[in-house]
Amino acid sequence: LGIGTHLVTELLSRADALGKFVTLDVMHGNQARFLYLRLGFRQKGRNAATRQMIWRPPRG
Repeated sequence: LGIGTHLVTELLSRADALGKFVTLDVMHGNQARFLYLRLGFRQKGRNAATRQMIWRPPRG
């Protein structure tokens, strides 16, 4: 796994333990968007420059 995957996975693990969601903005054309999608983020919205993405902890 790459460093980006490792860092985001660790963040999501901590957020899950706390029952928190994570939001971020990613610039249009930024390939990191595909990493976020692969890790479970969903697009929440967009504006002229960015896409807003959100990750919610799994229910259980």
